[in-house]
Amino acid sequence: MVTAAPALVLLVPLTWGMQALARLGGFGDNALLQLAPFHTLFNAGGVALFWRWRTARCGSSGCARALSAMRRLNRPMPPPRSPSNCATWAT
Repeated sequence: MVTAAPALVLLVPLTWGMQALARLGGFGDNALLQLAPFHTLFNAGGVALFWRWRTARCGSSGCARALSAMRRLNRPMPPPRSPSNCATWAT
């Protein structure tokens, strides 16, 4: 939703830009090839929008809590338990 509001405001200029890019690239009649760079710009705009929020909130070095959470998620998994303590079924 946060990226949708700026995209709606910039929808017409982005569409014109993608059509001009398509004419320059020689694929002006292919709507699918026009959609791909539009989608890429939309995603890049969302990253830029959230990146500015991150640096404004956390500082240029990033949040310490986010880094510690990332370290916790990246730790190795414990080794699997041996099957010796599992119940065995008689056949």
